[in-house]
Amino acid sequence: KDASGQSYWWNKRTNETTAVGVPKPGPDPWQEVKDNSGQVYWWNKETGQTTALGAPKPPAGAVAPQQPAGAPAQQGSMMGGLGGALADGLAWGV
Repeated sequence: KDASGQSYWWNKRTNETTAVGVPKPGPDPWQEVKDNSGQVYWWNKETGQTTALGAPKPPAGAVAPQQPAGAPAQQGSMMGGLGGALADGLAWGV
């Protein structure tokens, strides 16, 4: 409880806290995963969402930007510039 007597939740392991009056959070669905090259991304076991490669772990209740299930988001094209824009357009069938 805070100084006013309202309840909040504190995670001893991560030191994260909830807002005052929020219901007790459930288990953290985010799991660390490594791709074939060893880069880390996060996978939500409940929703199948993934984060971008190298992104920090989302908070337990967070929703990642929409990504295809099972495929980590890439942080931009390897080509960059006009070549990257063309490759991205071809990949999306534009």
